[in-house]
Amino acid sequence: MSSGYSSRAGRYGSRSANLGTSLWRAVSLHLEQRDAVLEAFNEFFAPENGIALLWLEPWDKDESLSLKVLDPYFIEICRRVRLRRDAENGAIFALGQTSKGPRVDAEAQVGNLGDLWTAINKKKATALTIGHGGFHYRKVVEILFSGAYHLPPSMEIKKGDSAETLIHLSVLVRGEGGTDGLYERFLDAKHPKAKKRDELHKLANGMIKDDVDNAKKALKIGLLTMLQGGPETLNFKDKRADLWTEMLDHRIDEIFFGHFWAMAEVVDNDDQQDAARRDWQKALVENARTLFETALDQVPVPSGRRERARALAENAFDGMLHKHLPLAFSAK
Repeated sequence: MSSGYSSRAGRYGSRSANLGTSLWRAVSLHLEQRDAVLEAFNEFFAPENGIALLWLEPWDKDESLSLKVLDPYFIEICRRVRLRRDAENGAIFALGQTSKGPRVDAEAQVGNLGDLWTAINKKKATALTIGHGGFHYRKVVEILFSGAYHLPPSMEIKKGDSAETLIHLSVLVRGEGGTDGLYERFLDAKHPKAKKRDELHKLANGMIKDDVDNAKKALKIGLLTMLQGGPETLNFKDKRADLWTEMLDHRIDEIFFGHFWAMAEVVDNDDQQDAARRDWQKALVENARTLFETALDQVPVPSGRRERARALAENAFDGMLHKHLPLAFSAK
């Protein structure tokens, strides 16, 4: 990992979610990439007869193993634990011991060790770290399309992969003395006509900045207008609408990539592109409106100002949606 309290993220393309199929692809990839990993990291690893299964070696609590004695595909163990069997009753028990340092002396490499599943930050040369919340759609867009990361070999399309590849993203997020959760995300990824990463990034950014952000802003302004009783000037430091905008973001997270791939597939056809964008904006408006109308009936407002505040809130909400998401209201 890039640090002791970092996360360990992995991502790969596969033909299916079946574990057997994924394992076969992974083993094949490792065999194909071994020479390339050794060449790229020749100053770190043992070219042959390196240690691979670290729990089979004695562990001095004061010293860490050097990378130079390890196989490039070594499997790490992070705690000093040994299993024993009771001679009298056959019960299995564990013995544990603390250590003063990590099993492997690799802190200086900040997670950049040729792992076939790990994306590397180009600017920092560090392994990707994912925090609490996992693979939010904005983070996935950044990883896959921004160009800020060297994508791992596991993400490359291999011979035998189908036209529709399943992207599996997973991470175990570490906390101090424990974990903050295992996060996984499966994406049905096509190989669209917009194949270049910069084209896909531009498309995704447009969906987020032009559409998502405005839908969330409309919801927030509409609800703040209601909550504050229709004031002449809104107090944007008021956090009471944030719960509802977060709920909208969760809904967007569920539908984002379906609409994204639909638009990427027709990127060179203006009419089809407009139709796909229209479907996307309509989905945003429908989800925002459902939450808005539910919130209007629930948020606390003084009874004497409720009707006026509601009318102003609806005008503000609808006005922003019509202005910034016009395709959702078009006839075609």
